[in-house]
Amino acid sequence: MTYLVAALLLIIPIALVSFRSYRHKRHSFTRPDVSTLAIVDTPLSPQGSVLINGELWLARSVDESVITANAKVIVVGVRDHCLLAEVVATTH
Repeated sequence: MTYLVAALLLIIPIALVSFRSYRHKRHSFTRPDVSTLAIVDTPLSPQGSVLINGELWLARSVDESVITANAKVIVVGVRDHCLLAEVVATTH
């Protein structure tokens, strides 16, 4: 009986922490809109990944060019479950 009580005293707090952490995670799974800004995570050469609001998305450069990591891009469309991106023009 004491082992059962001890086991419950260990399992219940762990279960509560697990439930709370799962409940607070974001589960958006909605595709970013056209004109959404992103940061290139892995180089688009022409395909790689971009970071949008803390989520990684498969992306491809719209003109098949290489876009380096950490570049700012904008989503211009979607093709075959892959975001199409182009480099954001910088103004000086």
